[in-house]
Amino acid sequence: MSLLELTVTDLALIERARVTLRPGFTVITGETGAGKSLLIDALGLVMGGRSDAGLVRQGASAARVEALFERDPEPLICVREVAAGGRTVARIDDETVTVARLAAVVAPLVEVHGQHDQQRLLSAAWQRELLDAYGDLAPLRSAVREAVEALRSNEAALRELAMSPDELERRLDLAEHAAAEIDAAAPKTGEVEALRARQTAAANSERIARLFGSALERLDGEGAGARDMLVSAARDVTELARLDPRLEATSERLNGLAVEVEDVTADLLRATDASETDRPALAAIEERLSLLYGLLRKYGDSEAIVLEHRDAARSEVDRLRSLGTERAQRETEAKRLQAMAADAAEALSASRRSTAARRRCLCRRCGPLRTGYQRRRRGHVHAGAESGRAIP
Repeated sequence: MSLLELTVTDLALIERARVTLRPGFTVITGETGAGKSLLIDALGLVMGGRSDAGLVRQGASAARVEALFERDPEPLICVREVAAGGRTVARIDDETVTVARLAAVVAPLVEVHGQHDQQRLLSAAWQRELLDAYGDLAPLRSAVREAVEALRSNEAALRELAMSPDELERRLDLAEHAAAEIDAAAPKTGEVEALRARQTAAANSERIARLFGSALERLDGEGAGARDMLVSAARDVTELARLDPRLEATSERLNGLAVEVEDVTADLLRATDASETDRPALAAIEERLSLLYGLLRKYGDSEAIVLEHRDAARSEVDRLRSLGTERAQRETEAKRLQAMAADAAEALSASRRSTAARRRCLCRRCGPLRTGYQRRRRGHVHAGAESGRAIP
């Protein structure tokens, strides 16, 4: 993963600079004081180095460094901002992260070499990386990591299960009450909306009845209703069409209107019957809505969410009732995982000792070459992986 671009804004003497890098060797030249070393300082900031408000260009509110690294399928964007007041912000792909997280991501991607800058070899973590790379120990490292992660996951589950009898009883009562309350109400999806419509109709029953009566009287009133008048007019025009063929189309339209009015009258009569049925049910509708509104306030914004809460409460009841059994299973699993982690750690530790011995032998053979290198020895400490603290 290579550095593609470095953008520096308001850092010391640099107002804005963008350096685009390409594969191969890149040389940055300039006279003394031009700001060449500031680019290295900027890179150090985005690598998680210490920040200083004095780095902010005079008159600017903040200094900003953005590094673009090659990555598939999209580039990795890392940003470090230092405010004039000293506050610092780190981002990776537009997500705000800690400086430590930024350093963990960027530092392994960049190696700074200089007269006194090659300090990485003094890092115990980097020495382990070199030792493991030399011995091809990546599979053993992965085995330890996976074993410890499984152990930690099981320990987290055990902590969740560790509750006092009083707390267990309280949580069980809450879950049982929620499940029983929702079961007793038995809400149905879409029920509230349907009841609201019925409530509106029932609450306006007198006005609705008056309007129904008026409309039906005008359509179907005895002797003076629109339906009877249209039927009579249609008969007359049909007779006229027999005498004058030019009125045949008019006759058909009028007969169609008569049929349409018949249908409308039938629809209104059916709606009137339904309205009469809803009127006495207003009190029951309002009582049911009050019950459902109470459930929605306590358990969710819709009937579907309330039912999901009911199902979750049932599952919680089952889980809490079997808590003792699950805790015993987790404790047994913890012993097995501790043994696995310890075995994996011991295998890695033994391989590291063997690899270190091979390297020492190699160093002795290099003595006659008189390379003048400095040799630094490190002790090997085995922290038991069963503690769950050491992931290489």
